[in-house]
Amino acid sequence: MPDDLLPWSEVVARLERQGFVLTPRSLRLYRSRGLIPRPVVQKAPQGGRTGYYPAYVIGMLRLLRHMEQNGYSLQEIKTLLSGLRELIEHGQADTTLYARVADAFSPGGPWAGVTGIMQRLAPALVLDLASKGRPLVPGAIEALDLVITPVDGAPWQRRLWQGEVRYVLRPFSKNDIPALAALSLVAGGPLGPQAGADELARFFTDYADVRPEYLVVAVQREPPGTVLGWGGILVDDARVALGRVTLAGPWVSPEGVKLGLGEAIGRRAIALARTAGAKWVDAFLPLDDPLVGLVERLGFVGAGRWWDLTYNLAWPPPAASRPLPGVTVAPVRWPHDAAAWHELYESVFGQDSQTGDQYPGAAAAAHVQGYLAWRQDQALGLTGVDLDTGMIMLLGARPGSERPQLESVLLRHALAVLRELGFAEARAQVVGQDQSALVPFLNWGFQLRSERLLMVLAVPAGPRGQG
Repeated sequence: MPDDLLPWSEVVARLERQGFVLTPRSLRLYRSRGLIPRPVVQKAPQGGRTGYYPAYVIGMLRLLRHMEQNGYSLQEIKTLLSGLRELIEHGQADTTLYARVADAFSPGGPWAGVTGIMQRLAPALVLDLASKGRPLVPGAIEALDLVITPVDGAPWQRRLWQGEVRYVLRPFSKNDIPALAALSLVAGGPLGPQAGADELARFFTDYADVRPEYLVVAVQREPPGTVLGWGGILVDDARVALGRVTLAGPWVSPEGVKLGLGEAIGRRAIALARTAGAKWVDAFLPLDDPLVGLVERLGFVGAGRWWDLTYNLAWPPPAASRPLPGVTVAPVRWPHDAAAWHELYESVFGQDSQTGDQYPGAAAAAHVQGYLAWRQDQALGLTGVDLDTGMIMLLGARPGSERPQLESVLLRHALAVLRELGFAEARAQVVGQDQSALVPFLNWGFQLRSERLLMVLAVPAGPRGQG
């Protein structure tokens, strides 16, 4: 008898030691449905003939019982087992795969508690993860190059198992620029509804020369080459130094909307954010943008409003702006002033789990200079300026009667720095729950250019570079 064959009595004994009770009726049912292989009948050592099963049938039976306990039908289980068998027969895995998938569906396993559409998709997704040699955990599905097409309300995994996936996600390339510019005129894009085809083409051309690896394109497989959507993340080194990237899109054609391409591209964008080393993904959306619902389904939560303001540096300062006795503004010296910066930031802005990590280290990031307002040895206010873009990144002062004057002093200093660097215009991006955050800028004479909804996602944990 080969070493990998076990008599049925030994199979039952091993399962019982693992807490499984298998009745003769269950065995007959599983065999009649083709869920487990038929035994190899051989002579028994004690005489007579008996049926022997391959040792891996223990993993198959464990998987069967775990999936039954999780509410899967025997047909769903059979389809998954058939797919696993094909992987093994084609040399993509060995027979230990049955036991590993059984562990994934066991109590406490990563797929044991999924519900809703994820439960319907779980067998198909686990099979595809196994075929690509990826970890058998839900988080790994972000890296799959598949968009699954539902048909007539049937379980979506049917398309995947039959190899009929019609659409794939692939990296953005310069060859996509004309198609993406044309799609953006129909489905929306990064420059808003007023942008023309030439302006959009310039945007994609510029981005293709910088960080194209963080954009993905959804392409129809048959006929090949038809672009149905795109998206990803916009990566800026200064913001990455703060652990943040910005969501681009997802923008998809009307046909792509029906296929759920938006969510597929969004999941890939989150995986790309992890690859970039980001902790947070920010989405800046017009208040009435239809993408708000999609972004919420991806797990983003509202973190307030985002305002973009500009200031003409040729304008004179407001008459009310004047120095404060005993207050000086000086560049932050790292690491000497780190404790003062962090303490003041927490005092002014608090620690918000969604946005609190946005600026505490900003003054130490590339191209960003932080400034503190001091009176003797006490730090009273802070601001941060991006010296490359002319952006005032934050502004705040300790609560009290002098707060408006302190913010005005800091603004005067920041604008003077930008004027000396040769900027004609200063910009400010302000985040807050209401327009009170705009008051110091509006009092100085800044012009409000746009208002958006800020939504934030904490990048799920996972190996950096997995995407």
